[in-house]
Amino acid sequence: MTELERAVEALKAAVKQGGIDKRVGDVVSQFTSYLILLKSSSPSSQSISKLRSILRRPLVPLYAAVPGPALQLSSAVLRKVIDDKLRNALNAQNLQLSAWWNEVAVALLSGVLDFLDKHSDDMTKEAVASAFYPTICTLFFYQDASLKILPRTQRTVSTHHLIVV
Repeated sequence: MTELERAVEALKAAVKQGGIDKRVGDVVSQFTSYLILLKSSSPSSQSISKLRSILRRPLVPLYAAVPGPALQLSSAVLRKVIDDKLRNALNAQNLQLSAWWNEVAVALLSGVLDFLDKHSDDMTKEAVASAFYPTICTLFFYQDASLKILPRTQRTVSTHHLIVV
């Protein structure tokens, strides 16, 4: 089972367990039905447009109802789009397809930002960070296992020590 499939199952289970509003359940069904488009190697512009539309505004209520699983699924979709679809389109030098997949990634992240605009409490920020930080780091930043980042308090003490000495 792929990361995306596990995330879909976790979201469905959370919605079923939580007794969530039927409209939110409908969004889950619609959302998961469109994810099949991620399996296409050459989607049509209409398919991409549908995917973009479902990844933006319709997901905001889903993020509010079941933030952890919904955001994890969105993070898995982002990873699939960038790490697989966009990378393959760029490697094939298909500029149109790479632009379309880039638009899908932008739509997904814009939806998350829309959610944060409406729900800016610390718990929401933590849920978004928990879901997206590992994905963004692995996609965009060099991973060096030997690199250790000290907690903020240790850096402050070290910096203070350097200034005093």
